[in-house]
Amino acid sequence: MSVVAVVAIWVTYLTGWTVLRQSLTRLPRPRWGAVLLWCVVAVPSLVQLLWAPELLEWGGRDASAIASGEWWRLATSIVLQDGGWFGTVFNLSMLAVTLLLIGDVCRGLTCVSVFLVGGVLANVLTLWTTGQSGAGNSMATMCLLAAMAVTVAWPRRPAREVLVPCALLVVATLSLVVTGDEHGPAVVLGLVMGAGLVRRGLPVDG
Repeated sequence: MSVVAVVAIWVTYLTGWTVLRQSLTRLPRPRWGAVLLWCVVAVPSLVQLLWAPELLEWGGRDASAIASGEWWRLATSIVLQDGGWFGTVFNLSMLAVTLLLIGDVCRGLTCVSVFLVGGVLANVLTLWTTGQSGAGNSMATMCLLAAMAVTVAWPRRPAREVLVPCALLVVATLSLVVTGDEHGPAVVLGLVMGAGLVRRGLPVDG
């Protein structure tokens, strides 16, 4: 991963979190749905690292295996990790912070749906654009973060408190796309999904 991509990923997280903070009226608190979603990702990831490394071979995103009919990998690769302990701790930490901050914006079925559908579609886009194998929840997390940032920022336009973070988010996303990083299409997908939620007037707190 290039230095530009690493910086862009951090900028995406930080700016997305900054936008979400604008919706907070009190200190965020974990919600049961968010805790459950985090556990659904964390438990298989930790089991893979501690006791069953073969899970990555069985359920990771592998272009040739998926082409042969193993479609479940598009979903199972979201709850497995290919970055060792560092990558796992990073991915689970980023997911935890994101789920905590979106608690008052999106919870329940909408949150789970955006995360899972976004993660699966991000895997499809990755295979279509680069064919890169791998595993991890980072793309699903960034898709969810981008989608919820849109739902917060859209009604506030062009409020000063979200204008700069949103501009930085767009620049970071373009940097990821231009450098060919797999997270770029995931963030774009999240922005589109967030816009779709707003335009259709769908509730994000149900």
